[in-house]
Amino acid sequence: MNYIMIGKFILIIFGVILLQILFPSIYYKNFKISPDFMLLLLTYLAFRMDRFYCVIIGFFIGILQDTISQIELFGIYAFIKSCMGFALGSLRGIVNTWPKSFIFILIVTIYLLHFTFYFFIKLNGTSTSILIGGNLVLMHTIINIVFIFLLDKIIFQSGLFKIK
Repeated sequence: MNYIMIGKFILIIFGVILLQILFPSIYYKNFKISPDFMLLLLTYLAFRMDRFYCVIIGFFIGILQDTISQIELFGIYAFIKSCMGFALGSLRGIVNTWPKSFIFILIVTIYLLHFTFYFFIKLNGTSTSILIGGNLVLMHTIINIVFIFLLDKIIFQSGLFKIK
């Protein structure tokens, strides 16, 4: 990897961090709902890197996200993003052999698992109902799917992360 690639990667990470911090949020039952740009970045990288690197990058993205977004459960994003890095990185091997619709369904499933794990841990021990937790999982998943679709079509114009 050359220095220009590393510089671009650092600029992308910095831009994603700013977007994660500054992007407007909506609130549902006192819970903040906004796109998880770190997960979107991890999804994008998963189609360009080996699974091992996705796990490592997922861990560091998670630690960074723990630091900037919530400190009360420090490490939760590092753990979940590492697991999702493994799952998303596994898709790279099948992207050219399976239909794009199936890959899209797998991405939706991975996002559902990501937010289910997060809210299961976050809401554990609170008086929040399962219905509200399920709604939060679905809303976050839908928002991220819309954003990954928009990023793929508008910015990358690749048609579901086509590998060059």
